[in-house]
Amino acid sequence: MTTENPTREGIEPLSAHYQLACGNGYGFIELVAEDEWEPIAAWGVEGWDLGVWPLVVVVAKVIVPEPGDEQRWPAQYGAAVYIEGDVECLVTDDWAAWEDWIAAKALWFWRHGGVDGPPDLAPEGETPAPEHVQPFDWPLAPRPTS
Repeated sequence: MTTENPTREGIEPLSAHYQLACGNGYGFIELVAEDEWEPIAAWGVEGWDLGVWPLVVVVAKVIVPEPGDEQRWPAQYGAAVYIEGDVECLVTDDWAAWEDWIAAKALWFWRHGGVDGPPDLAPEGETPAPEHVQPFDWPLAPRPTS
């Protein structure tokens, strides 16, 4: 979900509170949904698996300025990965850094996590194909135009 935020409260990084309160990945999804975080089930142009629910779940949140307020503050992008109770989170105003962070998680899961990924995935250390490191058909955070 993209949220317009005229007061610029910003995205609160997910903390240990979520690790302790959610119980499992499904509980994590329910809990973070209260703060408008959305699960990402697929990544890459073909929509390969991103995570192994309920053990591994990736969520994201985006806040964009209202039209005309772009000069006052940038958009904010949040992403988090829940892995068997542990939560790692990124909050940034850099869309490319946000996309790269999620793509790095996807690549790692596809190579090491028993997740269905691209059959032609580049070996670790080599540059992955562009179609493997971009969001699937997911309107939460379209690529900024500027």
